[in-house]
Amino acid sequence: MKDRLHLDGQTFLLRCEPLNSYIRTHSIKVTRDLNDTVSCCWRGYTADWQIAEDRLWLTGLRAVIKDNDILPRFNFQTGFPVLADWVSDEVVFYQRDELFAISCTVINGTLIKNR
Repeated sequence: MKDRLHLDGQTFLLRCEPLNSYIRTHSIKVTRDLNDTVSCCWRGYTADWQIAEDRLWLTGLRAVIKDNDILPRFNFQTGFPVLADWVSDEVVFYQRDELFAISCTVINGTLIKNR
């Protein structure tokens, strides 16, 4: 199951996984819930993203966190959005038909270049 990106009133699917680097860096144990009805989500999470004000924002997260570990950066009580300033990568997204892909460069959560 792909992460979703919301941009200019449209929803796209991501080819990359911007949250993975954060999960690895902080040794967070995300596991797939065997009782979850979405068996295709092998990562154990799906995320929603938005590009607004030339920045990448994490706007939603559905995850199963092992051993009651929490994502230390995200305060679920105050909610989203969270500036994705850990992301420095090429972000590629597309509409469902995959015939048209958009690529943009993000450095520390800021959109640098759009192709």
